[in-house]
Amino acid sequence: MGLEVSVQTAVLPSAGSPHRSMAATTMNIFPFLTGVGISDSGTQSGDNQDAFRMADASGGGSRLRALFAVADGMGGLMHGRFASAVALQLFFESFLRDTRSAAAHALRHSAAEAHFGLQQAMQKLAIPQMGTTLTAACVDGPRMSLVHIGDSRAYRIRGGRAACLTHDHSTAGELARMRILSPEKIRGHARRSELTKGLGLGLFAQPDIHRVEVREGDRIVLCTDGMWSVVEDEELAAASAASESTLEFGRTIVDLAMERGSEDNVSAIVIQLHRIPAGPAEEMPGAGGFLRRLLGRNEAAAQYSPPRRPADAPML
Repeated sequence: MGLEVSVQTAVLPSAGSPHRSMAATTMNIFPFLTGVGISDSGTQSGDNQDAFRMADASGGGSRLRALFAVADGMGGLMHGRFASAVALQLFFESFLRDTRSAAAHALRHSAAEAHFGLQQAMQKLAIPQMGTTLTAACVDGPRMSLVHIGDSRAYRIRGGRAACLTHDHSTAGELARMRILSPEKIRGHARRSELTKGLGLGLFAQPDIHRVEVREGDRIVLCTDGMWSVVEDEELAAASAASESTLEFGRTIVDLAMERGSEDNVSAIVIQLHRIPAGPAEEMPGAGGFLRRLLGRNEAAAQYSPPRRPADAPML
């Protein structure tokens, strides 16, 4: 008998700028978790370069395997939107095909497919530079697997505290890792948005892979820098404590980022863990076919014809 899964999508009313639009998706996998994704284009323009996606990856079985991801595109307005959307499409296609591999292996492999797919799209469309962040989580037992590249973030909220689970792949983030800059000062640093890694950038993706212990009652937040750059970790924890429902919490933190004057698109996925399933059975890495599947992957991407941009245009 399979899991009971329901998905709902809605456009939420938003106050403030007439350019602003907010979309939300809720996925319930009974009795284990609820996931809510919200993306707000922000007050600067109607264009949204963020993307989020979630999916039941159990393949119709009774063992929980759920995938969640946020991405923040770069390379100019149209190119950034294209990059984040295509990267998530390729990433989810790859992960959902791979029903045999352990989650961490499948996440790494799927990120590599998305990376090379973006590079192929750049070559085909003569785009000089395009890329995206990716922060994704697979919940499949008492430990959650994360894949992360760029400066989006993952948080675990437990016992009234929010703990950041990822490291920013940015110039400011590297300074913090070398203990030249304190982590608290990353938000206000002039080079906070200067990425050192991203899907589509460089020869290989080289994402971080983590396995994180989770418990019943935990809330996991995946968010783009449009949120965490203006909302402190302690405020995430306080908003979680004050919000009864997953949707209320997600809406609260997105609205808070807007009230703080975030100049970027704001996106977040909130995962509420109601019940922790038993650990997954031993899985074997999936067999080959990677190069064969990768070739010809960008037929849909080729239909897009974004304009060229100056090679020195700033990344977002």
